[in-house]
Amino acid sequence: MAKVREPGSLEDALEQAIGFVGADELGHWIGVSGDLVRKFSDHDQRAHHIQLRDALVIDAGLVKRGFPAVFCQVAQHNVIAALPATNDAAPPPPHVEVSRIVCDAARCLDDFVKADHDKTIDWPERCRLLADTGALQKRIAAFRRGLFVKPPSAPAPAEPPRTRKARASRR
Repeated sequence: MAKVREPGSLEDALEQAIGFVGADELGHWIGVSGDLVRKFSDHDQRAHHIQLRDALVIDAGLVKRGFPAVFCQVAQHNVIAALPATNDAAPPPPHVEVSRIVCDAARCLDDFVKADHDKTIDWPERCRLLADTGALQKRIAAFRRGLFVKPPSAPAPAEPPRTRKARASRR
């Protein structure tokens, strides 16, 4: 009997990955058996969970083979769904921006793989890929700079004006 997996869950993402390349191949990528990969995709198996490192290895392998990065898609969907809807221009929290940058990096890698399918990249495509990579590098640099900026503190209280009496008492 088929297991029903909650859409947007890690188990569902892993089941999609299994559908693309098979459990044995995924197991080979992360160094476990195909049976253990199938247990990872079963939400009833509480003792077996996929680790983040393994999920990223699987996503990288899927992108190299021309498939979507299923775990990045699930993570991005879940993070965005968890955010409250706001209309202010406040920057997103750091974990949200990291999620967006990682997903954009996966898309950029996917574009490189698709462009290099015939082992040659023509000039306009190379320019577009380099521009996308440069824009991603700028976003990463801006994010890193933003991590080390001290938050604005409250202004220091103004000193009261000094009078002759106050100066005399200090002597």
